[in-house]
Amino acid sequence: MAKPTRQTAADEALPALDPAWPAAIEEFLAHLAIERRSSPRTVTTYRTQLSALAADLAARGAVGWDALRADE
Repeated sequence: MAKPTRQTAADEALPALDPAWPAAIEEFLAHLAIERRSSPRTVTTYRTQLSALAADLAARGAVGWDALRADE
């Protein structure tokens, strides 16, 4: 039987973001899972943290990863 997944506040924030944000996050998570062979818990933690970061940056007006500067 599959374990039910828990939805976090970061997961709820994703639909409001520009599609480039979650797409880049998912691409990186796939890299972690497939190429780096990271554990599912590691991937979940990265998903939660990166989603929260993306939501925060979007709330501050950032339009995508490429628009960020090192000092932000």
